[in-house]
Amino acid sequence: MPSVSIIMPTLGRVRYVKRAITSVFRQTYNDWELIIVDSTPNDQIKQIINNLNSRRVKYVKTGQRGVSLARNLGIKSSKGDFIAFIDSDAIWLPKKLEKQMRVLTYSDHSYAGVYSGYKAFYETPKGYMVLNILPRYNEKNIFKKLLIYNCIGTVSTVILKREHLEQIGLFDEGIPYAEDWDLWLRISQRFRWLIVDDILVYDFVCIDGLSADLKKVLEGWKILAEKWAAFSKLMLLRYYYYLILLLLLQKANNPPLIKYIMRIFSIISKLIY
Repeated sequence: MPSVSIIMPTLGRVRYVKRAITSVFRQTYNDWELIIVDSTPNDQIKQIINNLNSRRVKYVKTGQRGVSLARNLGIKSSKGDFIAFIDSDAIWLPKKLEKQMRVLTYSDHSYAGVYSGYKAFYETPKGYMVLNILPRYNEKNIFKKLLIYNCIGTVSTVILKREHLEQIGLFDEGIPYAEDWDLWLRISQRFRWLIVDDILVYDFVCIDGLSADLKKVLEGWKILAEKWAAFSKLMLLRYYYYLILLLLLQKANNPPLIKYIMRIFSIISKLIY
């Protein structure tokens, strides 16, 4: 039985899936299985999996019912004691699993998982704007920080202990966006996190894609804000704060301006907290 089960949901994105899979196969830590949950209406992803001809890769087909349901299906189909996540357009650096499993495997029960830094590639009409995002806090208990913003960041950096995930519950399928943020909050209420202070993932963010799904993004953030408002009166403020940010990013078409906006809002985040 593999130690680590890697969950990859995908809805199309055929040109990126091969790249993401390749990054998994290049890991220096080899005790893993990869479960690809495919919501694509055609068989293009299935053909990619068939061409791999690998027993380490499991293919699960589902309808277009959201990324939370897809990840949950992957988790339920998995066998490992540890659950890792990778988005279909992300890239893992070769030592990603090795470095994180080194600190997570023998950690005590108070720790539920580990996350790391990542390099974010924000797609713009003029190319990519690149930001290095490292874990900001050294504290093991980050619940209060998570009430302000998603300080863990992309799901692709995270590995969780199965035992702890099953105690907390899986992804909330009623949240159309920021469902990972909700899970990190629930975990952080009861457990602590380990950190690898290194960039281990390349994460690709399409600004145009976010704008096209603006309604879903705002609906997800609103549900999240209302769900956790009892723990922080700033949650609803955060919802409107991100609404403004998204609208600004939607209007900004040049990387320097986008980087400036992101830096300003990063400063505001610190002041709010």
